[in-house]
Amino acid sequence: MPPVTRILTTCLLAGVAAALALGAGDQGFWLCLPFALLAATIEPRGPWALVAAGVVMVGAGFASPPAPLAVLAAPASAGILIVLRGRLQRERDAMRRFALRDPLTGLGNRRMLDERLRYEVTRHRRQNLPFTVLVFDLDGFKAVNDRFGHDAGDEVLREVADALTDVVREQDTVVRLGGDEFCVLAPQTDAPGADHLEERVHRSLARISAGVTGVRASMGAAIYPIDGEEPDRLLAVADAAALERKRESRTRRPRARARAA
Repeated sequence: MPPVTRILTTCLLAGVAAALALGAGDQGFWLCLPFALLAATIEPRGPWALVAAGVVMVGAGFASPPAPLAVLAAPASAGILIVLRGRLQRERDAMRRFALRDPLTGLGNRRMLDERLRYEVTRHRRQNLPFTVLVFDLDGFKAVNDRFGHDAGDEVLREVADALTDVVREQDTVVRLGGDEFCVLAPQTDAPGADHLEERVHRSLARISAGVTGVRASMGAAIYPIDGEEPDRLLAVADAAALERKRESRTRRPRARARAA
């Protein structure tokens, strides 16, 4: 609610309370209490809750509540507290989901990856199963930004996110680590499965047009527990493998051009 609207609403509620008090005598403030409490359940952090609390305090100073309100006070208060608690819980869950998501692509972020990695290490250690961490960044992404602008670069990142989401399994976790760097956490995936996952991701990215060519990526994988048993170690191995792939691709391209010449 905009600040001006909030101020006007508060003034309106105060005016209603004053009118009820003048029209009904000492117990007039108690008459507007149910409406204030109901409004508080709609917007617990707005002026409604403050007005409700003010009505209780002021009304208690004038007179005791009418008998019907006294009988209904306890169950009504309990019901309102349950509604408020559920609303606040939903808001907290929504804030937590937002905190684990990358705002540009909607993928998970590094915080989500850290949580999932710790969970998968514990689960796969107990079940004695492997899993794969696949890390990659986009080759030539800076050139896309330089040539077409950052809006075009953001669109490429969103298309990459959609392509990854389409190609992975439901139980896999896809994360944007930052910039043009992504990660796929694939539970119960061994080395052959990691190779197959890498091929699927390559094919999916190649269908995305970034300028005049498809998107390419330098990928590196780490397999639990062969390459490490701790999250930081697995990410380091995958990063190193991706960096080595990038170096190899840079040395192959000049040689290919030399042969063509």
